[in-house]
Amino acid sequence: MNKNFLQAVIFILLLAFLLIYFVKTSYGSEYESPMQIHKPNYFIFGDNQDQVKFQISAKYNLIYPSDIGLWLAYTQKAFWNLYSSSSPFWEFNHEPEIFYCYNSKKNIFDYSIPYIDYITLSPFWHKSNGRDGEFSRSINCYYGEVQASVGQKINIGTIIKVFGYYNKAEENPDIAKYMGYTEGTLFITLKSQNTQFFDKEYLYIKGGGNFKSQKGWYEAGLKIRLLTTLFQPFFYLQFFQGYGETMVNYNKKDTALRAGLIFQN
Repeated sequence: MNKNFLQAVIFILLLAFLLIYFVKTSYGSEYESPMQIHKPNYFIFGDNQDQVKFQISAKYNLIYPSDIGLWLAYTQKAFWNLYSSSSPFWEFNHEPEIFYCYNSKKNIFDYSIPYIDYITLSPFWHKSNGRDGEFSRSINCYYGEVQASVGQKINIGTIIKVFGYYNKAEENPDIAKYMGYTEGTLFITLKSQNTQFFDKEYLYIKGGGNFKSQKGWYEAGLKIRLLTTLFQPFFYLQFFQGYGETMVNYNKKDTALRAGLIFQN
């Protein structure tokens, strides 16, 4: 491709984004923080074998305060042997990513796609455990994700994620055999009229893996209010079975049941 032509295309795209930005923000908008929760943030406890697992995740609006939908995100999942004498952390999984999200109910074009909640496209999604030598694990990927749902008081939906690999670390060349190329989620959200005791309860089951190798995983979870909506953290119950809960043991089958708190609207 001609270099000058490519530069011209990039320049035109930047001008288009800037034009949309100024048109959208010139009418004013309600303030919303550019930093938001991305994936669920939780802190959960298991038995003496599974011990503690927690996740912290946030995303940052790169073109703010418009609703163009270009985000930079970071997620960190940690596994902590809290019950052991020295209480060591034995695994961290790091996931930086950049993505474009078309939110059907909140977007710059003011157009809603029936039953589609959002469509996400990511040109870069990295996942690694930050370790050296034989225990190092790393992948660089791209993905597309869509969520569709129906219902107001009882919202039922599905999330489909399809991804591919740019490359894999030499310590985990067969990771696609266990992670596969797809993930799927089924969920139901209850939105009660009695908001003092029930609101945004959430039940889900999701899974993924490689159908050819018959390797995979699934996770089920329940999020429910504690006593009253005035107490913001939810009670969270999570069950996992299969491969890939941790990157270091991606090729070992695990079963874990944990419970604790989830910090998510």
